[in-house]
Amino acid sequence: RQQVKYDPEVGVVVFDQDMSYRMLMTLKGRIAPNGECVILDRTSLILRIFAQRARTKEAKLQVKLASLRYMLPRLRYYLTTG
Repeated sequence: RQQVKYDPEVGVVVFDQDMSYRMLMTLKGRIAPNGECVILDRTSLILRIFAQRARTKEAKLQVKLASLRYMLPRLRYYLTTG
């Protein structure tokens, strides 16, 4: 088990794997207890990049659909365990 410490100079932390909502919230509580840091897993980073670069309506819709599909299991967990 690795130690995780808060560093006020870190604005974004990216993990090179997919993580559940619970894992993200646990890490956020350890790394950025006051919410001053964004924590992303691989898929959310990719979706953000695609969302920024989408130009056409179709591309924007495809990114939105992918984002919603990505968020669904996390939302289910949030609503049931909150």
